[in-house]
Amino acid sequence: ERGAVLWALLEERERAGDAMRQGGSGRAALAQALAARCDTIGQRVRVDDVEGVAEGIEPDGALRVRRDDGSVALVRSGEVS
Repeated sequence: ERGAVLWALLEERERAGDAMRQGGSGRAALAQALAARCDTIGQRVRVDDVEGVAEGIEPDGALRVRRDDGSVALVRSGEVS
């Protein structure tokens, strides 16, 4: 039923917004939940001039990418391929 789906989405959005407003542990928990559902984690990715393996999502929402030289890049925007 569309109404039930819409209501569930709105409730989840509210929970995510509360977690972001809490900062600290709330943001970390939200980042972990997103990373658990993200197919990109563990895959080789390229975002603009950053290339490597996506390792996770930071509490601020940045994608953490481990480059081939071992360095870590935090990508906050761009098209991931």
